[in-house]
Amino acid sequence: MIIYIVIAAAGFGIAYFVKTEFFSKNSATSLSTKQTSTIKTIPAPVGWKTYTDKNYQLKFSYPPADTIQTKSYGFKVSSIALQNTHNGSGFQILLLPKTLASAVGQDFNSYYAMPNNTSKIIKSPLSQDNETEKFTKVNNSTINSLKAINYISVASDAKPDTPEEIGTFIETGSNLVLISTGENNKKQLDEMLTSFKYPL
Repeated sequence: MIIYIVIAAAGFGIAYFVKTEFFSKNSATSLSTKQTSTIKTIPAPVGWKTYTDKNYQLKFSYPPADTIQTKSYGFKVSSIALQNTHNGSGFQILLLPKTLASAVGQDFNSYYAMPNNTSKIIKSPLSQDNETEKFTKVNNSTINSLKAINYISVASDAKPDTPEEIGTFIETGSNLVLISTGENNKKQLDEMLTSFKYPL
């Protein structure tokens, strides 16, 4: 019985982390609404560093001015935080199984099937409050032959002047990679995605 309680508590903790850290932060308005986009792997800008995650068999490049911190939450869930030491901007990257993402209300397949430039109100089934957020799908994408989704997320309680959040879901086998950042980092996000490689 204790084991089941521990597993349930850990599952709730992970679900809460996913909800609060990646889907309830920022306000957003609009981005390009091309039908699809394709991003092929190309060499990273000169001087960029490379991050490799052997557990998830993926790697990507990032600017040398960024610091990187990783954390594991169990149940094959990990996070990567990139922070720019010069301007304070950053990226949040979450690695987790698709099944767990679906369990907390983030279903990649249903998002992928949504028409471009349409929105959906998201509420985690494990949340203990009534907070919701507006998820807007920009378009489907292909990143180094991997299925991906570009999106905008708007927190329900976001103030009008709250910075926009943009992000990309990438399907890597049975796992997902979720990358989120502010719209002012779009160029860097695009450059990171061109260096994304899975599997190693």
